[in-house]
Amino acid sequence: MELYKYVALGNDFLITEFQESIDYKKYAKSILKPHLGIGSDGLIVVNSKTNSASFYNVDGSSASMCGNGIRCVFLYLYKKNPKEKMILKVNDIFYDLHLVSLHPFTVDVHFPKRLIDIKNFEIDSLFGAYSVFVGNSHLVIFDDNEKILKMMKKDDKELYRTNINVVTPLTKNMIKVDTFERGVGRTLSCGTGALASSIAYKLKTDCKEDIIVHYELGELNIKEDEYCYHLIGEARFLAKIEANI
Repeated sequence: MELYKYVALGNDFLITEFQESIDYKKYAKSILKPHLGIGSDGLIVVNSKTNSASFYNVDGSSASMCGNGIRCVFLYLYKKNPKEKMILKVNDIFYDLHLVSLHPFTVDVHFPKRLIDIKNFEIDSLFGAYSVFVGNSHLVIFDDNEKILKMMKKDDKELYRTNINVVTPLTKNMIKVDTFERGVGRTLSCGTGALASSIAYKLKTDCKEDIIVHYELGELNIKEDEYCYHLIGEARFLAKIEANI
């Protein structure tokens, strides 16, 4: 099978073309294993004929959206047929994507505001949190919540039955986000986590500016207009792989 390795701010993916005969949940568990497989954070199955994509985690579970992965899909399709704008279907939701620059290859992903759902609530009366849906669900917690931070230090994947983001404000419009993804664990970056965290941060602080989300390997920019949130960041192609797994 032909696989293509892409990366977005340290979040790495294997991309392959859709084939009817393959159980991709089972295949993801095999191919994504470090040491025994090729290893990556996720498997992306693309149907180039329909401009659609499906995302799979290391544990074989499906992800309803992936903000870093969808930028890699744009680059994958761009290499086949260079277009500055595309509409991609993910889990029955259509996303507009625009090319921002070629060097580095930067993509603007549009998240319609009608898609977004956010709640401010308490869990078991232990700590306040924001539940934010941006195509997938995220729990956003701020770094002054000592009780949840003690739980996170265990690094127990059983805790992460949703995507959990811990936000540390750096400046008025810059935040650092640590994401623990459902089905993956801690990742170097998370696109939808950055978006969800930015939305929660703006709600908490009443910040009106665009947000910069800082990660170890780079930054994501979150902009907002009347109709959409914009997730803007890079994507890179790494290698073509012939896999016998």
